[in-house]
Amino acid sequence: MVDKILRLGFMKQGFALLDGLPKSAVLALSLSLVLGTGLIEGRIAPGLSLLVVYLLPIAFATWFMGLRPGLAIALLSGAVTAAAQILLQPNVQMPQIIASSWNAIVLVAVGGIVVDLLHRVKVADAIGQELSRIDAATGAINRRFFLELLEAEFNRAERYKFALTLAYIDLTNFDLLNEQLGHQAGDELLYQFIEQLSQALRSNDVVARLDGNEFALLLPQTNDVQAQQVFTRLHPQMKEVLKVKSMHLEYSIGVATFLEMPDTFEELAAETEQLLKTVKSSGKNSLKYQIFPEDF
Repeated sequence: MVDKILRLGFMKQGFALLDGLPKSAVLALSLSLVLGTGLIEGRIAPGLSLLVVYLLPIAFATWFMGLRPGLAIALLSGAVTAAAQILLQPNVQMPQIIASSWNAIVLVAVGGIVVDLLHRVKVADAIGQELSRIDAATGAINRRFFLELLEAEFNRAERYKFALTLAYIDLTNFDLLNEQLGHQAGDELLYQFIEQLSQALRSNDVVARLDGNEFALLLPQTNDVQAQQVFTRLHPQMKEVLKVKSMHLEYSIGVATFLEMPDTFEELAAETEQLLKTVKSSGKNSLKYQIFPEDF
């Protein structure tokens, strides 16, 4: 039975068509479907089993509103089907009352299974989506999600004429650290490094791991003066956390402040990447600021 229900499409692919509906609309739709199905069952097609039809509003409520609303709609569906088969039928005899009551119990039980399954799918989907955005070793967001956030922040800055600062950080000799001290030591160092950055920044700033030893900081609504204040504070903290016995870890930082947005968000990343390359070629443990557009 459960396999049949899942094959009928009570899964996330079908619900994607209704994403964005307010909960009030989902509730109204679910109640309308339950009551409408009860009316059909009681007046238009008495004797016709509509169990699968009742499962539709149960699934709607669960997917879009949560576990408890789904269970509530399942109980309501059981009550409505019992009323449709007993109260809306003429000359109801005891065997029919027993059969109708049993059908209602079965509907609530099957509805409960559907609610549980869909709730588990929704939770697993949310966890999977969250994990797909996070770098497992450091807890920082990964490149893919970072680019999504960068595009969103670019659009916001362009619309409201905000400044935006983007910084790329490259850690040197990190591969050598992994070779000499092991990958676990390297992961622990990166985790501490990300923790230090996250604690020193605002809650709306973004820390990302772009590659094995390359990181990015996105500072929304941050001009060149504010950016220099941030990195003046961060610089000594970074040196401290990157101290490793018998190793000489170095880094390069390119800090690009965009007072006006370029044509595309990809240009933000490209300009900052080029700035980082310039910094790396000029020496280690160095930091360079640049304002864009350059003639501003």
